[in-house]
Amino acid sequence: MTIKQIHDFITFVLNKEISGYVSPSDIDKALDRAQMSKFVELVGNPKGYQPGRPIPPIAYGLTQKISDDLRYFKRRQQYTSTSSGIINLNAASEFNNLNVAPDYLHILGMYATTTKSVTSSAFSSSAGIISETVSTGNKTINNPVKVINEDQLAERLISQLAEPTNSSPIAILGDGGNKIQLFPEVEISGYMMYLERPVKPFFSFIVDGRKVIHNPSTSATLDHTAVNALTGQNGAAVAAGASTTLAASTDLNWPADCINDIISRALTVLGVHLEDQGVQQYSELKTQQGS
Repeated sequence: MTIKQIHDFITFVLNKEISGYVSPSDIDKALDRAQMSKFVELVGNPKGYQPGRPIPPIAYGLTQKISDDLRYFKRRQQYTSTSSGIINLNAASEFNNLNVAPDYLHILGMYATTTKSVTSSAFSSSAGIISETVSTGNKTINNPVKVINEDQLAERLISQLAEPTNSSPIAILGDGGNKIQLFPEVEISGYMMYLERPVKPFFSFIVDGRKVIHNPSTSATLDHTAVNALTGQNGAAVAAGASTTLAASTDLNWPADCINDIISRALTVLGVHLEDQGVQQYSELKTQQGS
């Protein structure tokens, strides 16, 4: 569904002529909170943990459906840490193929890549004589990077059996969650798999008199000549007859079968906002039914 179709459906359910007016911006805010609620549920809500059960009833990786629902937010990026083993999550400097900082939320896994010289032998037979040809080549080795808790770090660093090495490092999340520190503290390269934040939905519009002008495109801006004096998207006054530009809209980037659940959660938020018990009951019923 496009952002326009979602807004139209929410407005239809709210019956704003009776319940009250909800602006497109308010609907966008409710949708964003709703999608983050859905995201937390699928990744694994800590409130779902129970004593003796370290995994909540719904969590990433439990079923293929959950993994599929989160597939649009999975990223695999190549990294090269600083000379002291730091990966900055708020910058693109340590990510080989990014121009902007990753919109990182949760790490799924990491591995370090090293090159090892490997010797191989080839045998041939001629006139009953077996000859061996020895050659040397490079082989790429991928070893997992274990992200540990801080209370385990000291033991690992002095361990004679599991001391981290350049080819088998360990990591902790630190600096306010903005950086990953690798050990040993040297330059290390590899790949990181993580979940990024769902994009915020944006219904691009302006109000010209009593008419809402919407830009349905998600890739191009829209130029509009004002019929009446109005306020542009940047907050500047636009005189009648002047031109103003509408930014591109942003659709929800979820699988189609997740959209209804997100809409239902958004309706719960909007029902509370409007103090409309009917909307709240409708949205809660749809959420329970999964429809």
